[in-house]
Amino acid sequence: MAMRSLHKLTRLARLTQDIRRFLRTPELAIYGHPGSPYLQLLRAAGCEFGDLESLVVEEGLEGSFSRLVALECTSPSMSSRAGRRPSGGADG
Repeated sequence: MAMRSLHKLTRLARLTQDIRRFLRTPELAIYGHPGSPYLQLLRAAGCEFGDLESLVVEEGLEGSFSRLVALECTSPSMSSRAGRRPSGGADG
């Protein structure tokens, strides 16, 4: 029983470390560079670094990627940047 608990704690510690390591990349490479085109897209979607951090903690890495892809496909500001119109009935 104690060994199983230790294994779970070790896995949780590794997952936490993986999330921190992952978040370090957008923190430095995107949010740390005001001219980044990715920063412009994320901010247009209303996604600051704290929002991204919360999303990753709540949804995990795969869930976060899925949510960001869905946001890119449905957000009017991001769709217009990609040259698409958001879906939303006959009037757009």
